[in-house]
Amino acid sequence: LFLVLAGYETTATVITFAIKFLAESPKALEKLREEHEAVSSSKGSDGQLTWEDCKSMIFTQWVFLESLRITAIPVLLFRKAVQDVEINGYAIPKGWMMAVDLLGMRLDPDLYPDPMTFNPWRWNQQGNNSKNSSCLLPFGGGPRY
Repeated sequence: LFLVLAGYETTATVITFAIKFLAESPKALEKLREEHEAVSSSKGSDGQLTWEDCKSMIFTQWVFLESLRITAIPVLLFRKAVQDVEINGYAIPKGWMMAVDLLGMRLDPDLYPDPMTFNPWRWNQQGNNSKNSSCLLPFGGGPRY
């Protein structure tokens, strides 16, 4: 039951904040509207969206990435080292538990300039393969211990 509630609450929270951010950013809302209208007008009379249509809505993806970056619920991610590893000169022995500061990564000004500002366009500048996009872990990931 906890996992169902956690999944429900995180999704609802991010959608709520996305709406809030768009209401406060008329330029982003207009760009989103233009993108949706362009896809909608290309559909003809049946109007059914396909997965390809959804993937083509790049700005929509940026809006949700930015909303997830600012408002994702998990702030820490706990993981167990499955082998000895060294990170920045620190030895982490196999079996040790680690806490990854997800909130700190998402709001790090070195990774995301002006981190508290809603700016979906930052995802265009960073691209999907940048180190910044790999620092976005809004729902964690991997096995839990």
